Amino acid sequence: MQLDADRVLVRMVQNIKATMEEAAMPGHSNGWALEKEKANVCLYTRDQDRTNTPAVKVVALFDVPAEFVYMQLINPELSFDSSSSRKPSETVEYYAPDCIDPQLEFGASDSTVNLIQVVHSFLPLPLVSDRDFVCAEFYGCIDGRYTYTASSVEHPLCPTTRKYVRGNISLGGWVIDPIDPTSCQVHQPSP
Repeated sequence: MQLDADRVLVRMVQNIKATMEEAAMPGHSNGWALEKEKANVCLYTRDQDRTNTPAVKVVALFDVPAEFVYMQLINPELSFDSSSSRKPSETVEYYAPDCIDPQLEFGASDSTVNLIQVVHSFLPLPLVSDRDFVCAEFYGCIDGRYTYTASSVEHPLCPTTRKYVRGNISLGGWVIDPIDPTSCQVHQPSP
């Protein structure tokens, strides 16, 4: 089981690094094209290899503190899904917050790891097969940047089944950067 845990943590660290790197880049760099801008929200897209679906990156400015936005994002009582028929997500495994060293992995001088877990979630879809996802999730603050990331992993407690088509999240998450004590910039890259 330790080998599986090591693979999950390596994948999660790679995703945290990639998400934070994407968030640090200006929207128009690295192949991103501005598609739409409205009310302090910018939507960028870029082509992806081996798919017709473009990658999407959203950058938004909010007149609220970064920690407030982060606390709303990680609040398990809040849900963005209004479907009562959706099977609830299941936490498969928790990892100790000290199982990664932010100083070593990210060169962070100041960090807080709130939660590391593997979650199995389900998505019913009309007209096509339902999907399931097995993702390593990270919640924390690295050098003042509030971060949530999720990326697909393989886990022995979540084998594929005939009931669902296994979905893949190669990179996903949110990085919330304080601008000042009362405002922040939120990045949501999903390349």
